[in-house]
Amino acid sequence: MPASSRNIIALNVSTSVIQVIITGLVYFFIYRILVLQLGVELLGVWSLTIAVASVANLSNLGFSTAIIKYVAEYDAREESEKISKLLYTSIISVSVLFIIAGILVCSLAFFFITRLVEIKYFRLAMTILPISLCGLFFVSLANILTSVLEGFQKNYIRNITCGTTSVLFLVLAIILIPRSGLVGLAIAQAIQALALFIVSCFLLSKILKGFLIKEIKWDRQAFKQLLNYGYRMQLISVGQILTEPVTKILISRFHGMNTLGFYEMASRVIGQLRQIIAGMDQITMPIVSHFQQTQKITVQYIYEKGLSFVLFIVFPLFAGIILFAPYLSKIWIGSVEKVFMNCMYILAAGMLVNVLNVQAYFNSLGEGRLNGILIMILFILLFNTLTGIVAGYFIPVYGVVIANAVASATGSVWFINNYHRTTGINLKKILKKPDLAIMAGSLLFAVFAGFVLLKISRFYDYSLISLFGMMSIYLIYFMILSRPNDNFKLLNIFQYFRNR
Repeated sequence: MPASSRNIIALNVSTSVIQVIITGLVYFFIYRILVLQLGVELLGVWSLTIAVASVANLSNLGFSTAIIKYVAEYDAREESEKISKLLYTSIISVSVLFIIAGILVCSLAFFFITRLVEIKYFRLAMTILPISLCGLFFVSLANILTSVLEGFQKNYIRNITCGTTSVLFLVLAIILIPRSGLVGLAIAQAIQALALFIVSCFLLSKILKGFLIKEIKWDRQAFKQLLNYGYRMQLISVGQILTEPVTKILISRFHGMNTLGFYEMASRVIGQLRQIIAGMDQITMPIVSHFQQTQKITVQYIYEKGLSFVLFIVFPLFAGIILFAPYLSKIWIGSVEKVFMNCMYILAAGMLVNVLNVQAYFNSLGEGRLNGILIMILFILLFNTLTGIVAGYFIPVYGVVIANAVASATGSVWFINNYHRTTGINLKKILKKPDLAIMAGSLLFAVFAGFVLLKISRFYDYSLISLFGMMSIYLIYFMILSRPNDNFKLLNIFQYFRNR
């Protein structure tokens, strides 16, 4: 298929990485401004309010993921008319449900938000909440549109659009935060969301024939089809959407707004790093859907090479987090904050295990194997909630964070094992010597960094000179360690497709 050519894959992967990096830098500067001008406590208020607003995303019903799968399948069978029906039905359904959900969230927050934030922040939180909901509404619609682009394997268009509007968000935030504080930030985010929606509409109209020209109609059959795929995806979405708000609510209750502010910063860093890996792997979902229809043996090859690629990235990344977290704290916050650093380390340990499920996750979505994902997500939500309450009560400062990391890691281990068992994959046969070398070498470096290099860094007060020295050691070590690994050439993962 033409869309799976090496050039398109290269473009999708590279723009995905660039987009995530841009988004990460945008939030780096915005949070830096918030900490300096408003303080960590107000950053915690922002984090909690946005988490409450995000509950309205349950109205998505998992349609965005379903669209990627079905568009890829219909494109392979050249059934473009069905794509339009799915798109219009999704837009109408999500719009109606989001409005209802948004009203419910605002109503419940009015009565219960004072149990989560101090009374002095009540008016501020209730001002931010509806503005954030407006932004999330346009993001939900934009996600539907960009899911169609992903189904066509035109991820690069989505990535460029998201990256560009993220820069707009930064510019608006720089202008509005000094004038209006958190309200200004919420307005900036809402404008960014509206811009993303408008640009996505325009770009999709150039690709999907008849979009915005044909009459928009709700199709009952298309809705049933989305629900048939989506009812499990809806439960998956519920678990994914609720896990983070639950974690933030528990942190605010047991550990306070200052800890929540530092957790927000740490989770943003870890989340962006994880998204770099997930974003590169996400492009395989429509490819898997395509080959699931035409050549199933290729699906397992995608998994094997995808897992090798994830190992190649995440283990050195974990070692880097151990070494450079204090430097990031000093640059970002202005001092080496113990709470921020420890949150980074705890979340990084959880990510090291959790991110290993990425290829199994996207393969499962492409193949339509949703039961394993559903069990994993619901387990993580339940385990995170229950252990978060217990750990938050008994373990000061970091109890809820530890519970979150353990929950995500435990659920991921089960899911990976389940995927291997149901597909007949033997992990021992997949892992090659270069993969094992990367894993062992990275863990050894992380231990050495924790016991030796960080002491040297502390002796030099985390100066720029010591930073450059540590970066040199890190880069030289992993360049030598990575030389035998084929994944050093990032696109070798997909070279298999050239002769298919």
